[in-house]
This record gives sequence, structure tokens and C-alpha cells, in this order.
Amino acid sequence: MHEINMTKPRNRAWLVWMICFLWLLSLLAVAWSLILCFTVGDFLVLTQTDIVNAFLLLSGLTMLPANIFMMYAVANGKKIDPNSRVGCCPLWFCNLCIVSVNAVGAILCIVRIRHCKTFVSNLITTSLKEYRNVPTLKRFMDNVQWAMKCCGANSYKDWFKYNWNDKAGGFDWDMVDIKLENLQADSVPLSCCKSGSCISNYLTELGTFSINTDGCADVVSTLIKYSMCANLLMFVAVICLQVMILYHMKECKSMSESVKTSIKSEEPPKGPQVTDLMLVNQKFAASSDSYQMYSDNNN
Repeated sequence: MHEINMTKPRNRAWLVWMICFLWLLSLLAVAWSLILCFTVGDFLVLTQTDIVNAFLLLSGLTMLPANIFMMYAVANGKKIDPNSRVGCCPLWFCNLCIVSVNAVGAILCIVRIRHCKTFVSNLITTSLKEYRNVPTLKRFMDNVQWAMKCCGANSYKDWFKYNWNDKAGGFDWDMVDIKLENLQADSVPLSCCKSGSCISNYLTELGTFSINTDGCADVVSTLIKYSMCANLLMFVAVICLQVMILYHMKECKSMSESVKTSIKSEEPPKGPQVTDLMLVNQKFAASSDSYQMYSDNNN
């Protein structure tokens, strides 16, 4: 006789830990992407890493509802059903969307890593050329040089090739009567200084002891590569864990269907049966010789 277990079903321990980890990862993805957006949004846009950051935010937002639903099911001791609905979508479809979003994010990270050095070098060179005319590029270069302690693209001498000065120009004297064409070529912006004030003009004669001399291209490209590698690692981890959860849910569903089929086949037919009402012995023998099924001598 098949015994039916009436206790609550339990999820596997590794599945519970994976769901908790994905929930924490989704919160981290949302928080980190928003922090980057509000603090270094211009940097993300100019380096074209804002798309990756957007997919990081989208990944966190798509993971949150599904993970909260699965954590609620685990907390109540219920088996995770792939066909259970999260809002208007089944759970398996939500997990499939999570895998798709993270796959696109991983591809974008790989593309950014492959072309990072060339793109950053071109961006910084353009910023040097347009430093005087485009405020966004001027602010970008100043922030990069201040934050990363660097100057120019490959060296501080890159500034000598361009007429980047304006009337503020980083010079201490009045420039109203001085033409921009006659400005000294061996000068750099004040954002190249090691401290708040330094000697940034006549560097050939006075020396470069008070400015940063290393270029910014390698530093920025390395920073972007590390950032893209961290995002890529997160995207790949989410994809692997979600695929494992999808496979587990599919396996549990097939096992539950097979168990239901076996239980149904082993159940006895419902209602009273003829054999229960009348037990017939095929080798029945009369208990006495005087037994007759039909008696002709009835009075």
C-alpha cells in the first residue's frame, strides 16, 4: 500500500542559499547602479559604459520580484512551482527574462573590454582638442586628472600640442590684453597639479615637480576594464544560478508528475466491488451429501 507523506515539502538547502544570494545580489545591483548614475553619470555617458550600468539596474529590478516570491515560498515551507504566477507572469518566464537581460549585459561588457583602450585613448585626445570649446569635455578631463592624479593622454606633454587655454587659463596674471595665440605652449591645466596650487606654466624652464606627469589613458582604461570585469562576473553568476534554479524547477515538476501518475495507478477503484460483496470459492464442495441447490420435496 502506497503511503502518502502528509508533511510539508522542503526545498533543498543549496536552493535556499542560492535564492538568498540572488536576492542580496539584486539589491546590490540596484543600489550600485543608482549610485554610479547620480555620482559619475557624465563619466559613464562619455565612456559609453552607461548602457552596461542600465542593464545592471535592469537586472536588479527584474530579479527582485522573482526572488522575493521564491523567498516567501521557502519561508512558508512550500515547494517552488515554476508555473506559479509572479504578478502577471509565471515564475519560469520571469527567470527566463532574468537570464536574457544578464546575457545581454555580459555581451556588452565583453565588447567594452575588447575596445576599451582604443576608445579611451580617442576620447581623451578629443577632450584635449576640445577642452577650450566644449564644457562637458573640459569638466570630464578636469575630474579625471584631479581624481586619478594624471595629466594628458599618455603624458603631460600632450597638452603642449593644443591651444587649450581660455581667459581663465590657469594663469595668475591678467590675460585681457594677451592674445591666445601667443600663450606659452609648455603649460598644463591646474587639474594636473599635485595640490591645490602649483607651477603649471613654463614647465620646460621651471620643471614638473609640482604636477602629475603620467598620462590618463592607461589609468582610465584600466579602471573601466576592472569595472566591466566586475559587472561581467555578476552577470555570469546570475545566469548560472538562474539556469540551475530553472533546471531544478523543471526536474521537480517532472518528478511530481511521475509521482502523481504512480499514485493514481496504484489507487484501488473507488466504491464497493462485487468481489468484496460475494467471495466465490471456485473449489466449493458441498458440506453434506443431502445438500441440494433446488429441493423438489418442499411441502
